[in-house]
Order: sequence, then structure tokens, then C-alpha cells
Amino acid sequence: MKKINNYKKIFIWLVIGIVSSLLSHFIIDFLFYNYNFEVARRVMLETRTEVFLLGAGILFVFYILLSSLFGSSFLGGTILITLAGIIGTITRYKNLLRAEPLFPNEFYMIRELPSLMAMIGIKKAFFLILIFVTLLIFLFVFYKYIVKQSKNSSIPKKEIILRILGGIGSLYLIFYIGRFNYPDNKVKAMYNNHVHWVDYNQSKNYSDNGFVAGFLSNLKAPPMNMPENYSKSAIEDIYEKYFEISQQTNKSKSGSDLDTNILFVMNESFSDPFNLVGIDSDKDPLINYREIIKNTLTGNILAPNFGGGTATNEFEVLTGFLMEPFASQITSPYIQLTTQMINFPSVAKRLKSLNYKTTAVHPYISTFYRRNDVYKNLGFDEFLHQDNMKYTDKVSETHRYISDQSAYREIFDVIENSTNPDFIHLVTMQNHTSYQEKYDEVDFEVEGSGNPEEANAYFQDLENSDRALKSFIKQIDNFKEPILLIFWGDHLPGFYGGDVLKNNEEKTLYETPFFVYSNETDLDSEINLISPAYLSNYITDILDIKITPYEALLKELQGQLPVVDKRMYLEKDSTTLLYSRDELNAEATQILKDYSLLMYDITTGNQYSQDLNFFN
Repeated sequence: MKKINNYKKIFIWLVIGIVSSLLSHFIIDFLFYNYNFEVARRVMLETRTEVFLLGAGILFVFYILLSSLFGSSFLGGTILITLAGIIGTITRYKNLLRAEPLFPNEFYMIRELPSLMAMIGIKKAFFLILIFVTLLIFLFVFYKYIVKQSKNSSIPKKEIILRILGGIGSLYLIFYIGRFNYPDNKVKAMYNNHVHWVDYNQSKNYSDNGFVAGFLSNLKAPPMNMPENYSKSAIEDIYEKYFEISQQTNKSKSGSDLDTNILFVMNESFSDPFNLVGIDSDKDPLINYREIIKNTLTGNILAPNFGGGTATNEFEVLTGFLMEPFASQITSPYIQLTTQMINFPSVAKRLKSLNYKTTAVHPYISTFYRRNDVYKNLGFDEFLHQDNMKYTDKVSETHRYISDQSAYREIFDVIENSTNPDFIHLVTMQNHTSYQEKYDEVDFEVEGSGNPEEANAYFQDLENSDRALKSFIKQIDNFKEPILLIFWGDHLPGFYGGDVLKNNEEKTLYETPFFVYSNETDLDSEINLISPAYLSNYITDILDIKITPYEALLKELQGQLPVVDKRMYLEKDSTTLLYSRDELNAEATQILKDYSLLMYDITTGNQYSQDLNFFN
């Protein structure tokens, strides 16, 4: 009889585990596909049944851990389903705000939970908190009055042993699953038989293969896959090639002492909404910006992300490292490659070697995207943030973020108190999502966005940015010291609805404006679309600075491939977008191979280039 009861317990434990794992997977997909029951059903039963079952198997391992930990199959299954609901809800909201799914590395951001809640808006945050608290109360009541009371006061020794073994075994399996992207992983091998990984577009990767498969494919991996022919001699050959180019270029450069202050301003969500087909408004929020760019160097960059990804854009600009050569799992270098950055080249390190004082300014939380560590590793002398800035005013009492005007005042405070020339890198916050709760009243009526409340308030933010920019340029013009400003937008806002996404080509959804302005030199030209990593090239060009072999490589790459992105490429003197390295001409292909070898050497390889002084 006792044996029958034991078999019965095992059977119940197994049934609950299978049901909760399948249900958890379905819930995640249902939320991920935006409450589309039919799509989630087809994924489970028709189009990707094998992949769905593999994902359920992964979740079953977590069920083993939870049921072993709590000593209850019911509680283990309930917690698993609850966690699935939470993860599904998070990825749904991220998709709505930034048009991309949840990545494994973003669990680091849980320490910034209050700030993340503020970004999505008070109403949505309150709704999510209410759901979470309700689930916690349910679990507490369930455990206390059902699970606990149904158990004997003493736990049989055999059950304790089984729970320990189950816990240890499941932890080992979870550790092994966590190495999904490492060579010879058997779990990935099983997936490879049934999925087609879309490495160049993670939104499509998740959508095509399901959330669980997409999530697994973005687990930790080496930053780059080893390129063909990587060796010390290959890096030495590349060094010699671009050292010679740099020497030839430097013959015509003065290399005189520098006294020009260099300002980078990456303006949060700054974009020209009228570039989008279907967007209209009763007035223009960027009147002053349009006047400024009439008489200076201007163009567009192709941002790495839509609706977010500020830190990724910033990483490209500061290091010159494009995202394209990285492994597909690298979606947020600031979080995933923090410690390695001490070895990366950067604009700050380069200008520091030229006697510049280097300062980063971000009027928000210092730990967001690990900027406190990243900026130090990239060579900044000082980091000013919301807790140590002098100027922290906002555009209105209801506005959540420090204004552009305050950030610009902070810049000039730094310059006026410096004896050395300054390099100041500012990442603004004023225009950050969400928008509609920032203002009691707005002066815009925007049509065609699919989200009029957000769009109206966003246009109001843009107008305030535009006014602050006009004042900033005037202050630069009147300043006693020479200043070179590079200004750009990091990405488009993520609130645009389906019609905007459908009626505009993909490239347009990633284009943001940039301009370069000097109070000493006339700059009047228009640049076609470029990648953010090339912005620093204009410093050495305009200020006549002698270049390093690395800078020579960046210039050669820009000359052949103005746009290099995981989604698309653009060759020189062409308007035709290409979507694979295989489509590139021979010269562009070779330079990109050189560049990728160098990136691999620094990020993953043996750093032979450091010994060669490639960056000096």
C-alpha cells in the first residue's frame, strides 16, 4: 500500500510538472505575442510544436528546482506559472515601448526597478505592482493554509534526500543550459534541429522561434566568434597597413597644440518626426534646429535600435566599435562587457593623451547601465550625474527628468572651471519615455502616430529641447574659447503605432539627425547616412589632429562602408541597402575583415594590437 502511495505521489508530481511547464510556456507566448491566443495556439500545436516542447522541457527543470526547494509540487507549479506571467508581462511592455524583446542581460536592471517603473508611467506601474502584490498574497495564503496544513510535521528522510538530489540535479542542468551558446552544448544541438536562428535581428529571432528559444540564444557567450585567419602575424599585418596609411595622412596635418573644447551631446530620443510617412502636426517643434543646420555640417546616423538602446549608440560613438561584428548575444555592451572596456579604445582615452580633461555628464542615476563603472573604464576623469550636478531644474513641476537647459548649464560650468581644454560627453534625459504624464497641458496636436497622447507630449519635449538648443548654440557662439560640438539623437521614440511601422521603410525607423558645429570654423556640408561609430572621425578632420592606425582604419571603413549595421549595409556612393556581407564589394569586404580581426583581438583574443600601440 505504501509503495502504491509513493507511485501515486510521483505520478501527481510528474503530471503537475508537465501541465505547469506547458501552461507556463503558453502563457509566456500568449503575452509575448500581444495577447494573441490564436498565434500562441498555433505555435504550440501546429507550426513549432517541437520547439515548444523543448522550451517546456527547459521550464520543467525549473519546476524540479522549485518543487524540491518548497517540498510541494503544487507550490512549485504555481510559482513557475506566476514567474512565467511576470516574465511574459515584462517582455510585452518592453516590446510596446522599445519594439524589442526581453534579453537575459537585462535582469541586471532589476536593481533599477523603481526607475524602470517610473519610465513606463505611473498608471502602468501601479497596475503591475497590484498584480505582483496580489500574486504574492495568493502564494502566501496557498502555502500557509493548503500546503503547510496538508503536510505532516515531520518530513520523511527519503523525501529529504529526494529533494536534495532534485535540487542539486536541477541546478546542474540549469548551469548547463546557461552555457547554451558554448561549443558542443547538447541542448542547443537539439534546438538546432528545429529552429532557424536569426542572429542579425533579435526581434525576428524571438518572433520566429518563440520567446524561450530566443531568450536561450541570447544567453552569455564570447563577445565575438573567432574570425578566419586570426593570429599575431595577421594583427601585425593589419597594423603595418594602417600605420602606413596614418603616416601618409599625417604628412598634411599640422599636429599643433590643441585648445578647442570638444562637446558630445547625445540627445535622448531626438529625432525629426516629419521624416516619417503619415506624421503631421499643427506646428513644427524643431524650428530652431532647422535654422542651425542650414549653415553647418549635418546628416543622419543609423541608430542601432528603435525606441531605446541609448547605451548601445553611446558605446559605438565613444569606442568606434560597431555592433555588427559582435556575437548576436551581445545586445548591451555596457552591461555585458563592462570590465573588458578598460582595454577598449575610446574618444576619452585618446583626448586624455592630448592633455584634455574628460568629463561625462548624465542627468540621471549613476548606476543605470553601469555608467559609473563604464565611464571610468573608458577613461573619463569625472562623471556628473543627478546626485552631484549643480543644475537640476526641470521644464515643469510635473516633468520627471532634468532638463536639457540644466544639462547645458552644467557643461559650461565645467568648461569655465577648467584650466585644460575639455572633452565633455553629455547624455541628456529630458525627452525620455513615457511622455503623456510629463505635462498638464501641451501645445501640439499630432496626427498619424497611433498614440496621440504620447505623441503630443513628445512634440512638447522636442520643442523644449529645440529652445534649449538655440540658447546653447548662442552661448557657444559668445564663449571666449573655441568649441567644437557634435550633437545627435540616440533613437526614435517607441510609441509609434502599427501604421507608422508599416508605412515607413525599416531604415527610416532608425534614422536620427546629427550635426557638427564650431564657433571658430565654418562648417557647411551635408553628409549622407552614417553609422554612429564614425562620428569621432570628424574631430580629427576638423581640428587637424594627427591620426592613429586605429583612426586610419575607421576612416577607411567609413570611406567604403558609411553604414555597417546588423540589419543592413550601405556602400560608398550608393543608395542601395545591402543585407549581407556576401553582397559587399571586394575592397569593402577586406576592410571590414581587417576591422573585425582587430575588434576580436581586443574584445576576445590575445590583444596583440595593444603591444603594437595600434591606438596611440
